Amino acid sequence: MRNKAFTFTEILVVLAIVALLASILFPALARAKLGAKQTQSISNLKQCAVAMALYMNGAEIADLPSYETAKGILSAAPTCDGNDYLRESCSQPTKAPLIGSYAYIRGVDERDARWTSEEEWKSLVSQELPDPYLFVSVYYGEKQVVPFDFDEQSPCLRDLSCGFPTRLVRVKTDTSVVVTNYESVAAQKRTGNHLLFGWGAVFTVR
Repeated sequence: MRNKAFTFTEILVVLAIVALLASILFPALARAKLGAKQTQSISNLKQCAVAMALYMNGAEIADLPSYETAKGILSAAPTCDGNDYLRESCSQPTKAPLIGSYAYIRGVDERDARWTSEEEWKSLVSQELPDPYLFVSVYYGEKQVVPFDFDEQSPCLRDLSCGFPTRLVRVKTDTSVVVTNYESVAAQKRTGNHLLFGWGAVFTVR
């Protein structure tokens, strides 16, 4: 009577096929999951922009509210990004320029707005530029970024080891959302052979 058990070679072939399929499917699934989170982030950013627009229209003001005021306006808005890896949970507080997971243009000090002149920065935060960016998410690049630290004594800045995002999700004051490859922007802002991150470029480069 013929033995119906699988041979060792047949088992190895099956395992190899399973491993090959897994290597093909898992990256695709990971990309799909990241894409779903980015879609949710875009929705969140739009809601934040709408909340700001409603406040500004109701208050009949043209200038963007202060950072603290904006935090109050968005207290009920969805500011937690599903891909936020800078915090262990959305209940952890954040500091400027972040409101929740998203950077707010008014939360950036003009001294930290590298590559942007003082006049350009002031016109930007006062909305004198057409459709300026309002909020930005940095969590959807191919590289993770470290928490941004503007202390010149920071080891991150001394040895230029700070990470920078390769992709930005940004929302304008008219609530339109733009996804941008940031590396092409950063490449224009070289210091020697190094790339430096600057919030000014994030909010001003189209």
